[in-house]
Order: sequence, then C-alpha cells, then structure tokens
Amino acid sequence: MGVNAAAFVHYYLRAPVRQLRNLVLPVSGFLICLVLWWNLSPRALVFGLAWMALGIAYGAWKTRGFREHLMSFAPSADTSE
Repeated sequence: MGVNAAAFVHYYLRAPVRQLRNLVLPVSGFLICLVLWWNLSPRALVFGLAWMALGIAYGAWKTRGFREHLMSFAPSADTSE
C-alpha cells in the first residue's frame, strides 16, 4: 500500500503532466491491498501489523531516524571486473 501511495504522489500529484494511468494504477493497487487487509483474520492482521512495525523500526534504526539513506542503488566507483 505504501508503494502504491508513493507512486500516486510521485507520478500523478507531483508530475508536470498528469496522465490517467498514473492515477488509475496506483489507486487500484492501493484499493486491492486495502481489501486484502480488510479481509484478513484478526490473528493475521496482528502479525502483519507487527511485521510492518518491525520493518519501520528497523528502517528508522538503520537510517538514524530516517535522516540517512537506507541503501544506495548507485553503482560503486570500482568498475573493475
């Protein structure tokens, strides 16, 4: 759901030109995930929320309170193969 929300903000709200597909796809993905979450059993919902909380806590710890990047996808300066 977070990825879909981020895609909506990045590709639709902040885009210089708004396209319908950049609205429909992230919103439909978010709604499908929301329906799946809504229909989880209480036990699965608790474990899912706990797993998500652990992930957020880990991200906060690794980035010193989200002040640094979690990881870099840029290629390293060493290009020797």
